[in-house]
Amino acid sequence: MLVIFVEGETDKIFFKKLIEPKLNYSCFSYRDYAQEGKKKISSYLRSLQLMKNDYIFVSDLDDHNDIEFKINKLKDKYNHIDEDKIVMVIKEIEGSYLAGLTKDSLKKRKIKYTKNTTDSLSKEEFEQVCKLEPANKTSYLLDILEDYDINEAMTKNKSFNDFTIKYNLA
Repeated sequence: MLVIFVEGETDKIFFKKLIEPKLNYSCFSYRDYAQEGKKKISSYLRSLQLMKNDYIFVSDLDDHNDIEFKINKLKDKYNHIDEDKIVMVIKEIEGSYLAGLTKDSLKKRKIKYTKNTTDSLSKEEFEQVCKLEPANKTSYLLDILEDYDINEAMTKNKSFNDFTIKYNLA
């Protein structure tokens, strides 16, 4: 079993639809740690260690520039977290979504994004560049993942590239 700790629904959609099929586990479980207290998550992490179950802890770097600082903040907050299980997303998961779209896919969706990287893309910038309506967000994200090109994403997003290499996804 693999437990994937996510910050919210956008992370869950990305991992469930794109990453889960590429990982060699028979069972997956998701925990939205942003909605649960730190004591509860720390206890759950401890239980996973004792049962020798595997997990991935996904965290956005947000506006922090120092990955080690953010990792240490997580370690301070969740005292049973294993640093090797932390997946740091630069800057936010929305950058990983956009990174996997080729020029043709961007054109098909009328997205005008010309930068070579999505590492600095925020959630708000993603919503603006995609002209995203909040009511349609889930279906829009799923649609992006239908055309997702992992190799393209690896060239445009450093954290996605690192994750893909670490977990042998490409």
